[in-house]
Amino acid sequence: MSSKPSGEPKRADTPWRRTCRGIAELYKLSPRETEIFFLIAKGRNAEYVQQKLVISMHTAKTHIANIYHKLGVHSSQEMLSLIEMFREEDIKSQKQD
Repeated sequence: MSSKPSGEPKRADTPWRRTCRGIAELYKLSPRETEIFFLIAKGRNAEYVQQKLVISMHTAKTHIANIYHKLGVHSSQEMLSLIEMFREEDIKSQKQD
C-alpha cells in the first residue's frame, strides 16, 4: 500500500487515515479491500467505487460486502460507528502516553 506511482502526490498521514489503516490491518483486509474501505469510509458508494477503480458494479458490491463481513457490520452506518469507536480509543491512548 505504501508504494505510490511517481506522479501521484503522497497523502498526509492524518489521524483518520491511521485509524482506517489500523482497522484494515486488524481485520486482515486485502490490499484491494483496503483501497475500497478507504473510499467507503469517506462516505462513497458502490457506484463511485466502480467508476473510480474502473471495475464492474458487481465487483464493487462484492468487495463492499466482503469488507462488511470481515468487519462484522451490516451497513455503512455501522462501519462508520466502528471507525469512530476506534478513533476515540486511539485519542484516549495518545492522551495516556
